[in-house]
Amino acid sequence: MDAAEVIREAVDQSEHLAVQRSIGVTLDLPTENCLLQADRDDVSRVVGNLVSNAIKYNRENGRVAISLTVDGCWVAIRVKDTGLG
Repeated sequence: MDAAEVIREAVDQSEHLAVQRSIGVTLDLPTENCLLQADRDDVSRVVGNLVSNAIKYNRENGRVAISLTVDGCWVAIRVKDTGLG
């Protein structure tokens, strides 16, 4: 599975809520494919939940930044927001 593709799909699914609440979402994804050997449904569910919560529990006009980094055989997906939590 391509991790960047899963992230883009999660953002697309939550875009309507981000627009309603004036939440800016930025992506920092590598240009090359980031292939993982993982269950796509599980990763999609986790990433979708993180992105959705970052938008839902953020302040109006807040920001959400999502990044994907690769370091050897390790992959890090980070979701940062300007909410209280």
